Amino acid sequence: MKKCKYKPLAMINMNPGTVSKILWHFTGGPLWDSKLNKQESIPKPMTQGFDILIKILESSSLKLSNYSELIKVLIPELIVWNKQTRKREKKFNIEKTIKSSPVCCLADIPIQHLEFHSTRYGKFAIGFHRESAIRNSFNPVFYSLHNSPIMNSIYSGFSVIQSTDTYYIKSELDSIDTLLEDAQNELDELEADTDHIDLDGWYVKSNIESQIDDVESAIDETRESLKNFVSFVKTFNNDEFGSIYCEREWRSIHKYDFDFSDIAMIVLPKEGGFYHELINLKILPDNIPIVPWEDLIEH
Repeated sequence: MKKCKYKPLAMINMNPGTVSKILWHFTGGPLWDSKLNKQESIPKPMTQGFDILIKILESSSLKLSNYSELIKVLIPELIVWNKQTRKREKKFNIEKTIKSSPVCCLADIPIQHLEFHSTRYGKFAIGFHRESAIRNSFNPVFYSLHNSPIMNSIYSGFSVIQSTDTYYIKSELDSIDTLLEDAQNELDELEADTDHIDLDGWYVKSNIESQIDDVESAIDETRESLKNFVSFVKTFNNDEFGSIYCEREWRSIHKYDFDFSDIAMIVLPKEGGFYHELINLKILPDNIPIVPWEDLIEH
């Protein structure tokens, strides 16, 4: 009998239909509601979406967003430092809000799924080659339900870093200062040889201060790293599986200065004359496809 030979799945030229080699930036997405700290539920007016598209193409740059994502999490148990009592205290059911660094965003959406997302993000989109996005530090975000155990774990650590300071140690060093000065004065009155004692005492204090500086520097670096990590976290509610969760968002904490060769295609509607207006502006080279929304969805 002949043996049946199977190719490894990775060698088969297949597309699961959920992954695209084009990452999209929609310019007609919802405005930001500063009171609720979240996006509105409907797209921008079409004229605004078109104007933003033109500005991006003329500048050849995706800027960082002018808002930061605020992620709330309920921490069941948290140990915090009380400056007044100088003791660590255990608190329960603490709600924390973590503010991310500003980001710029793309979305991994196959063309056949663009229509679904247009109800929220409009019909104006720039498609970038995925390889270009990867070269420019874009990365898929980490999706999680609000208040999930993993989020509580992440933010418990974040909150510990946020609440950690060296106030108590520095206050004790002030006390050491006073003790050293008193000891020095007493030795001076005795007319004793204080060089060795003086050097040892102040050297120990100086060494502690140096170590405190190192700890504070490490805390600052850790805090900044966690803040950047949070920029790649997207939380959502149980009723947002069909909206937030299916966006397959990619983010970068750096602005994206692109070349026209990084663009795979431009999509925008004929409705309102936007398609023909972009053609007439002659911003793009002829080799970049400008595709009418209506034709793309129809086919």
